[in-house]
Amino acid sequence: MKIYSYRINVDEKIQKNVQLNPFINSKEKSINTEIINALKSDKVKINELNVDINKPIISWEIFSSPNNDIYNFFQDKISNTILSKDISKKNIHEAILRFNWKFEKINFNKKKILSLGCGDGMELFFLRYKFPDSKIYAVDWERNINSNLLKILNVEYEESNIYEYLKNNENNFDFIYSSYFLEHSYDVDLLFTLINKSLVSDGILASNLPLISYYGTSYYNFLKKALIDKKISQIDGGLIDVGHAWKTNEYDLYKTLESSDFNEINIYGNANSVVPHKQIRINEYIKSANFKFKLNNLFIKPFKLFIDKIYGNKINYWILRLFIRSIRSWAIADGQIANYVPEVLFTAKKNG
Repeated sequence: MKIYSYRINVDEKIQKNVQLNPFINSKEKSINTEIINALKSDKVKINELNVDINKPIISWEIFSSPNNDIYNFFQDKISNTILSKDISKKNIHEAILRFNWKFEKINFNKKKILSLGCGDGMELFFLRYKFPDSKIYAVDWERNINSNLLKILNVEYEESNIYEYLKNNENNFDFIYSSYFLEHSYDVDLLFTLINKSLVSDGILASNLPLISYYGTSYYNFLKKALIDKKISQIDGGLIDVGHAWKTNEYDLYKTLESSDFNEINIYGNANSVVPHKQIRINEYIKSANFKFKLNNLFIKPFKLFIDKIYGNKINYWILRLFIRSIRSWAIADGQIANYVPEVLFTAKKNG
């Protein structure tokens, strides 16, 4: 069976704007037009793989509940420190639900670690918990992290162009970790090449990311219609979500890692929580995703058709902003549908 995945490329000059306005909703109409033209062109790389879907490559596992050790670790690092004002018990609980099962699969001894695109830095707690004596580095495009967190966890942070940072750190790390970072890349092949070069021989890459082009869902069929058949409408920007430039699936992910000189590739999923923060079991996921998409078509699509009929691909910025804000909290909103996809963790070793 043929399975499709996609890699969207937009001009480097507008990539930051696109990440801030991923639903083709920039205030600058010229940028929206440029994105639409890119989606209709060969700037969308379509990867087609012949696969046997009866031979799954994701290991869907049931993970144990978090133990007290990780809660105690957070409390030890946060209580009676300046961080207690910024990180609540709710923040801790959400971070543990988000990361704990993934770090159950990170069981190796590494001394020099890099966190790519670390965001607010919550993943750094788990890296420090797993690697108490290791040197940990972190890099991100923009600084959105608490300096006190970096100090307490003893992490060396740099705000930098991540591609340039990797180029300047060849053969330097024995473990690189990222969370919801890779799918934002507009040149994922280059990114994997640079990551590979930054690892020492037999170094390990681990990352969790969404499988946006996951076969079997109505949303997968929508992407195929939009990105292969080129039926692009600006009002569908929330479903297309150009901010997630790499719309992969497990087969494309595995092949990409192999092509990037990695081996010993393992892909894991949480069988009881297929979608982040949702208690959706793997045997329920397809039915649940398709039901949400159906409700989206019933209750949201009519408004979109009306707006599309009036404005076409030149929607008034304030009209589009009002529409997106009005529905964004709905479980069946376009942006929610685009993110209601399986997340996985993969580990892969650089070829020695």
